[in-house]
Amino acid sequence: MKKTTIPRYDMIEILLVLLSSWVVYGTCQEDFILPAMASLLIVLSTIQILAKPERRTFVPTKSFSWATVLSVSLLLGWVWITLLPRNYPSDFFQSYAIFILQSGSIFIALFLWFNTKYVYRFFFLRLMAWLTASLSVNVNFTYPSLIAFLVFIVINIGVIIFKPVINFRGRSPKSASLIKRLPYIIVFFMIVAALSTTLVFAFKIGDMLYMKFMRDYAFGYKNHHFFKFDPVLQIQGPGYSGRDIHPVLEIDRISDRPIYLNAQIFEKYENGLWFSDQELERTPFDEDPASGENPITITMFENLKTVIPTPRGIISVQGNNGPYEYDPNGLVYSENPNIHKVVVTGSEERASQFNAMPIDRAKYTQIEPRFADLLRHYLHPIIGDKRNAAEIAVTVEQHFRNNYGYSLDVNFKADDNGLLYLIDQRPDAYCSFFSSAMAVMLRSVGIPSRMVVGFLGTELTGRRDQKVRVRVRDAHAWVEAYLPVASGRSEWVRFDPTPPDARNNAINTGRRINQIADAIWLAMVRFRSEFKNLETEKLLTRLIAVLFILVFIRNYPTITRFIRYLRAPGSERALASRLKSIKQFHRIYQEFEKLLQQQYGIRPGESETNTELLDRLKQKLSDESVAYQACAEFVTTYERYRFGNLQTDGLDDDLNRLREKITA
Repeated sequence: MKKTTIPRYDMIEILLVLLSSWVVYGTCQEDFILPAMASLLIVLSTIQILAKPERRTFVPTKSFSWATVLSVSLLLGWVWITLLPRNYPSDFFQSYAIFILQSGSIFIALFLWFNTKYVYRFFFLRLMAWLTASLSVNVNFTYPSLIAFLVFIVINIGVIIFKPVINFRGRSPKSASLIKRLPYIIVFFMIVAALSTTLVFAFKIGDMLYMKFMRDYAFGYKNHHFFKFDPVLQIQGPGYSGRDIHPVLEIDRISDRPIYLNAQIFEKYENGLWFSDQELERTPFDEDPASGENPITITMFENLKTVIPTPRGIISVQGNNGPYEYDPNGLVYSENPNIHKVVVTGSEERASQFNAMPIDRAKYTQIEPRFADLLRHYLHPIIGDKRNAAEIAVTVEQHFRNNYGYSLDVNFKADDNGLLYLIDQRPDAYCSFFSSAMAVMLRSVGIPSRMVVGFLGTELTGRRDQKVRVRVRDAHAWVEAYLPVASGRSEWVRFDPTPPDARNNAINTGRRINQIADAIWLAMVRFRSEFKNLETEKLLTRLIAVLFILVFIRNYPTITRFIRYLRAPGSERALASRLKSIKQFHRIYQEFEKLLQQQYGIRPGESETNTELLDRLKQKLSDESVAYQACAEFVTTYERYRFGNLQTDGLDDDLNRLREKITA
């Protein structure tokens, strides 16, 4: 069988390419242990191969399948990141899989490097180097990683340019001249420059088109001031968020009425600032699903820290991002900030229990006395002689809904003076202005009130299983007043003083939705939520386990033979190694016999010794001929290897030299 000799230059070239790609891996991923160990292995093997040229000869056959290489490498990559965990951003569902591929690509390169019988391994080693480098850049570049990547590019371009020059060294000095190759180098750089310029402009044009088409989604979600979830809320206009059409979540449709989703409650007011109680005790939900009204599914598209916006009265939460908790106000939380999808179950009875919690009336009627006097002055013409708390609350709510306009651009400050200006002059305002004004007006006449922020869902989607889609611009604020209800009991009752029609017109005409771009974005975020909800790490762990089983089944005969070999006594191991060596000697001698028959028509007899064979050869050739001397030298070398308990290393080269001499 014909053999191929690996050029010395190719060894050094691949060594440089691999080492540079592993430097990129180390600087980007901050993992220098794996690339350092891999580099040490291939550097030591390169030194050994260059010191013994016969080791650079290989037979073009595969020793193991690609399926085995890939499977085992991915298993080792998974083991590596398990032993040395990464601080990967869990918000990105692909990160865990990418880190497995990154580490696995290094193991694949090691498999290929030491598989000297694979004829295409240098091509795939170059490919693995590029794969490692490209997978390593999924993090923000630092200066060291940028320099490492540039060095990697320079090395790869350099080996492409100078390889023809080096390969011509064995021919004529003129062909090896760098000046003779200079035109090719210049043309190469011109092609690289043209391609780079084309790619830059293509990316620039593509980016411009993408930004124009997806401009409403291209910028990341910016937290609305409502949903920073700070304990202090300053009343102000929505700014950009009032026109932000980023989808935040989708929830099953509950009724024909708009859905109010509670996220945070503010109890204390002080000159334009609202304060929430951060010391409320949280209670874990039961792990078993509770029986209640129809469960509803909430799919989260954006991260709202640990808060899950829900209707009031949730008694059960099921999902993969728990544990889940609730506070005395009925707000729902998760200890895991990356909430993707939950199924919640609620009931009217539980909502009534949350609403009827005993309160400290002084806390919810607290207001500065002078400010309260001014509020009552403006309130009296609105409510007239009404004394019933519920009638007063309804009247104030209707006053704002019927006599005010809505605006996303509010140009006055919402402190005490600003709220008085709002009540007196009736300018267009935003939901938090109306809610604050109503809450303090109720407090001025002794009615406990508080402000609630969350989302107001009105956008329906789907035909069969209708859902309510909530966007950033659907952020909303409303009022809850503690009022007497039937049987002498008091409860928190929701009031929304924001003019509904004006609000809908403002948020729906503030920024038109491109239906195609919206559908593309929704498909992407839905897929991301569904995938992350699968508990990615557990899923990949199970897939790796299945992969391990498949590798074991595929290579069961080899594995069992290897285990038997390890368990065998020392003499049996030596015998197995000796039998393998005998097969190699037998193959080489058969090739020698075939060569003699082809060149001289001499076929060794069944019981003929090497000495007798050489005597017959001497009759056809002079004992001083080059061919005879070469055959005699090979027979001597063969017997020395064969009966001296030596390995077959080098005999293939001797046979090749013999073939060259007698066929010349």
